[in-house]
Amino acid sequence: MEKVTRSTLIKDKIFLIPEYQREYSWELENLKDFLQDIEQSNGQHIMGSILVVDATKESAEKRLDDIQFTEQDGLMIEETATATPIKVYEVIDGQQRITTLFICLVALMDTLKDKPFAKMIESEIYPEIMNHQLKEFKKIPALIQNIDYKLTKDFFTKPTIGQRNGQRKSVKLMIEAYEFFRGKFLKKEPDPEKFLRQLNKCCVFWWQKLESDFQANIVFECQNNRGVPLTELDKLKNHLIFKVSTSDASDTRKLEVLSEIKASWKSIFMSLSSRGIYDRGCEDKILSITVKILYDETESKSLLCIKNILSNHSGDELLHQISYLVNHLSRFSKVYSEIESPERQDGHYFLPLKELQITYPSNFVPILMAAKLKFSESDFYSVCDLVRDAAFWVYGVFDKKTNYGNNDIYRLAVEIYMSESVDGEKSQANKKILYKKINNFDEFKERFIETFIIRAAKKSTSEDLHKDMMIKSSDSFVLKKAIVYAFEVEKGSAERCFFLKKEKDKFSKDKFSLDQYFQKDYFENLAKNPKFGNPKKNKKREEEIDSLFNRTANNYYKGGYSEGLLKKILLNTEHPDFLKMKEKIYEEYDDYQYQIESAALAFYRAGDYFEIEED
Repeated sequence: MEKVTRSTLIKDKIFLIPEYQREYSWELENLKDFLQDIEQSNGQHIMGSILVVDATKESAEKRLDDIQFTEQDGLMIEETATATPIKVYEVIDGQQRITTLFICLVALMDTLKDKPFAKMIESEIYPEIMNHQLKEFKKIPALIQNIDYKLTKDFFTKPTIGQRNGQRKSVKLMIEAYEFFRGKFLKKEPDPEKFLRQLNKCCVFWWQKLESDFQANIVFECQNNRGVPLTELDKLKNHLIFKVSTSDASDTRKLEVLSEIKASWKSIFMSLSSRGIYDRGCEDKILSITVKILYDETESKSLLCIKNILSNHSGDELLHQISYLVNHLSRFSKVYSEIESPERQDGHYFLPLKELQITYPSNFVPILMAAKLKFSESDFYSVCDLVRDAAFWVYGVFDKKTNYGNNDIYRLAVEIYMSESVDGEKSQANKKILYKKINNFDEFKERFIETFIIRAAKKSTSEDLHKDMMIKSSDSFVLKKAIVYAFEVEKGSAERCFFLKKEKDKFSKDKFSLDQYFQKDYFENLAKNPKFGNPKKNKKREEEIDSLFNRTANNYYKGGYSEGLLKKILLNTEHPDFLKMKEKIYEEYDDYQYQIESAALAFYRAGDYFEIEED
């Protein structure tokens, strides 16, 4: 490694961020640390490491159209206006840091373009960012992100363009980073001129060009102090590269498996980002489910489990095991994304998956993933309906803890996904478990209902189910939401998509109006202290009463009152008819509540799971 200044780092170079690397992900805290490190540097300050390898001609041509490359002492562009060859590298480590550096320089350039620094900006910084005057007057950025090339080019020329064109979170974060730096410099927090001097004079980077991707594992086992912590999936990729690089298989085979690793990680990140999933915890969830289904291991030890399994193999068999794992990770990440964030174009299962999100969706993801990969489309649709019902009854009505049935869920997922029936000892887990292959929905349904739903039920009469719903729903927003949804669908006041208008959004309180699930304590609280000193509170209370009658009171006996009069009486607890109206409404309340709960019994198919004794 050698220490280089900011100018030396990026001069006469083009950096490609590989497609299998994570897209830009630094947020506000990372940006504050970056700015503070430079601003407070006293003397020479190490900004971190940038590790690269020579880009391949194939990867460069894919990202940069109509550019002639030569492969001579690494990949380069020789046809430049200055006759100085431009080296082309792939960034193996430090992609977040170098991207932030470029964004910071763009913000500095825009802030100082009319200042005394304008000449330096024009002659030095801009050519470094929007790198290189090529022959035929072509210019390309010195940093090419692993997203659309046009967005990258637009960003480094006019940063606001990315905001109009890009919906990806990485593009939005780049825009936010630019706005953060630009805002700070405009407020002189810090002074941009002083900051640029500090950046040029004091800040250096560790620079190392590796001979191959295999060398990258020497740094990936560590975590950057000023970066985003590595996920278990990140650590796994690094470990797999290390195992491939140190195996005694042929070089040809090693390169093949290395390409599979890259392709798999590219697929994982693409699958998640295409569905708007940017929670890094989802990456580890994919890994844990994959390990549990493939190797029957506990999800809390995913990485350790894989290391132990691979330690028992060498040579071509080791590479076969790695290939098997990474290809499954790629497949599982795609179906995980589709289940976690369903969209209309997915087909019939969109609705039950969105309805499952009303209650407790995450518990059933392993079963849903296995079923989507192994069952027919119609069988998978039936599985979605079934687990939606199970979530309502088991976790909502019967009030089981959310870890209830986890072992059963994983076992069923293994039996759905396994290629054939396996009896006896599972070699990886060293357990003696009898597994029986589940081939279709009918086989799954019988096992699932018996081991998961019926076992959770204490009683199964109609009255008992009504009672459980009534008691639990008074405290559970989630259960109440599910009951209301069933009632709205049954009475025809809403189609099944009533609360599902924005398919990519998760359910939240502001999307679900629960006023129609009328409760006595809600009425009592609304009727107390009818007048506030604060006009805003009075207005809010009147809006709540409007909502109550628009969505609820029409279902109650009105006692001959018009809706306008009912609202007037509610707004004045001293009205002579208040107690009379209240009593009549309460007389109708129990019947209305029973109607709502009966709708839930029907919608969540209680008759399919319980021997209900009809009244």
